[in-house]
Amino acid sequence: MLLNRGWVGSSLVELFGENTGVVPAKAGQVALSNTGNLILRLDRAPATNTFAAFYSTNDGVSWTAVPGTVTKALTNPRLAIQVGGDATGTVPTADLGWVEIRSGSSP
Repeated sequence: MLLNRGWVGSSLVELFGENTGVVPAKAGQVALSNTGNLILRLDRAPATNTFAAFYSTNDGVSWTAVPGTVTKALTNPRLAIQVGGDATGTVPTADLGWVEIRSGSSP
């Protein structure tokens, strides 16, 4: 599962899953016009193991859904955070404020 803010000709938010643990499959993407702070969120429906992605540009006051979902049962899931960019250009600056893993209902 991958939820990212990327730049491919323009700013966007993308959700990816994996098929057979090897092949990445894009579930959805949405164009993003803001250049400021961004919160990314993944929600899991425990009964179906379906993940939906959201982003907020206003500190979580409102959320925009990223199109598509990924269905995947995870065994011993882990969280990884990656910050980087194309080293031939200007590498973006990123400040990571917090990571929160919660069980129960979403905000």
